[in-house]
Amino acid sequence: MQRLIYLHGFNSSSQSAKAKILADYILQSALNIELLTPQLANTPQAAWGQIQQLVLSTPNLIGCVGSSLGGFFATCVTEQFNLPSVLVNPAVAPAKLLRQALGPQHNPYTGESYQLTLAHMDELLNMTPTISAPARYKVLLTTGDEVLDYRDALALYYGAEFSIEDGGDHLFTMFADYLPEVFRFFLQSQTV
Repeated sequence: MQRLIYLHGFNSSSQSAKAKILADYILQSALNIELLTPQLANTPQAAWGQIQQLVLSTPNLIGCVGSSLGGFFATCVTEQFNLPSVLVNPAVAPAKLLRQALGPQHNPYTGESYQLTLAHMDELLNMTPTISAPARYKVLLTTGDEVLDYRDALALYYGAEFSIEDGGDHLFTMFADYLPEVFRFFLQSQTV
């Protein structure tokens, strides 16, 4: 059986709406794919350690889907392990983005409270990869993203396969509509 990893965003959950939409699509389409949706640690280095261990211990892995901060981590997976990734409104500079969130945090999905610190921003900076093969990425963007400027992703992933939705929001609420092309991308990536 093939396996696919979904990586959720900042202060989100392995049971997020996109994870559920992905799981439903796989089931309804009778795809022979197991979806792995880890609950990531709240801090960058701890989350990255979990992801690395999961990738290394998962046979028949076809790639990652990552949303927002999960898109940043999926980029790290692609660059370190040469696996394709689909990125949904990815955080391209999370150390800069999350600097405004320093201090006490509460994950509403898990109930966990923690501190986001400058040391965590340094962790993000230190793990930021260089994009070496843009063809390994499919990037889903909305021009109306209220959290991230979609043009930053256009620049960073230049040469990738893009789908850009006019308007929309950071949640990419039309995610289900894009799943046929997401899975076509993973299928094509296997034949390259």
